[in-house]
Amino acid sequence: MLAFHSTRIVHILFIIGVFVPTSMILADDISLPASKDNTIFSEGDLSNGSGDHLFSGTNGIGNFRRALLKFDVAASVPVGATIDSVQLSLNVSKVPDAFPQNFSLFLLTSDWGESSSNAPDEEGTGTDAATDDASWIHTFFPFKFWTTAGGDIVANASATALIGGLGSVIWPSTDAMIADVQQWLDQPDSNFGWLLIGDETAAGTARRFDSRENPQASQTPRLQITFTPIPPTGACCSRSGDCSDVQASVCRLSGGFFKSAGSSCALIQECPLFADSFEN
Repeated sequence: MLAFHSTRIVHILFIIGVFVPTSMILADDISLPASKDNTIFSEGDLSNGSGDHLFSGTNGIGNFRRALLKFDVAASVPVGATIDSVQLSLNVSKVPDAFPQNFSLFLLTSDWGESSSNAPDEEGTGTDAATDDASWIHTFFPFKFWTTAGGDIVANASATALIGGLGSVIWPSTDAMIADVQQWLDQPDSNFGWLLIGDETAAGTARRFDSRENPQASQTPRLQITFTPIPPTGACCSRSGDCSDVQASVCRLSGGFFKSAGSSCALIQECPLFADSFEN
């Protein structure tokens, strides 16, 4: 009789582990700084890899500026997570006027460099590209080139924001932005970031944004990500006494008994047989 009750106690304790989970899988948020950024200028091999600012749009005589931004998603978001929403925030620190202009994010399909170039004064003219800087022609100056001058990108924008005056601007989450960031998590080698392109149909549309090197840390580029981690695995005992390490939902669908998140079959001496737990 004593042995019978001891077996029942083991069963009850194991079942408690099944129906009172030790943790719940909830969405999480993280704010990432840019891992690299730069500006390319249509006048030629100019760059601003180490400057305090980024530029996008056209200057007063119609020359183009485009900003490059990358965020190292895979270094901060757990493998297997699902990206639920993302938003990009930049700080606008100089404008030619307050007339609103569209600025769009395009997924980059080629890698590019951020090196030691640092433009003088207010930085809007750029400076000579340093070795391994991106420029209008080069992905990594002076030996590697864009397939298309001005940046290799997908055809459709991932998001667009209307920017008027100074201050913080946000590109709210879109399905395309979520897909971009999910790809960067699942396939880190494909993460080349976004190219920010302003209105290039008229002169004088450029905005100056603060870069990751800007001394005002609160004004540097940030990518806000909401994600749901992949559910953890744990020991799952079948009614026959077999054990496998699976997710709780998989275990329960198979009719098994889930010990707890983080448990392991390797640490369980044996699975109890549950047949007698359901005897009348």
